[in-house]
Amino acid sequence: MSVVHRPDLPDELARIEQASGWITSEREICIAQLSRMDWEDPDVLSLLRRHAGADGDVEPGNAPGRVNTITRVCGELAVSRAIGDVDFKSAHNSPTPDEGLWEGPDFLPYPDDHSRHFTGDLIVARGSSITEKIAHGDILVLVCDGVSDVMDTPDIAQIATEQIRRGRSAEETARRLCDLSIKLGSSDNVTAVVVHFA
Repeated sequence: MSVVHRPDLPDELARIEQASGWITSEREICIAQLSRMDWEDPDVLSLLRRHAGADGDVEPGNAPGRVNTITRVCGELAVSRAIGDVDFKSAHNSPTPDEGLWEGPDFLPYPDDHSRHFTGDLIVARGSSITEKIAHGDILVLVCDGVSDVMDTPDIAQIATEQIRRGRSAEETARRLCDLSIKLGSSDNVTAVVVHFA
């Protein structure tokens, strides 16, 4: 089970557009991260081998050279939910007296026909919830985009499961996911929370 809060999800996109925001898309070739990777780390090598296939065959959609599409709120943020990023929230900006609009920050790449005003939050701090039955031994992993940008959900699950099976604590497992994200070339902030229902 996995939910990745991307700006292009239908509910997120509708909320952003209702607030007079927009979404941009960019394509990134993951091979650009090669110079930042730690080629001495066995988990880095294992992930790359798994995605490229031991015999050199590439799994569709999972090769290190694959092209990722990154969607961004107003051309800036690759997340649609965050605790911070106050420049994207109405409560932290001076509303104009007419119609409750607030003026957006100068650094955004506004479309030519945009008024530079917004009518609501572009980024929200509300989480989502999923009800799931938990069994003894299950693992819950929460990560930010700095982790999920360089590891797919199955990679994160596999690394976390392997760490717990090796006797590592939930805290050590979270640290390993963050460390591995950096070693895989993440250039974003990395945060992971792991809960082992032992």
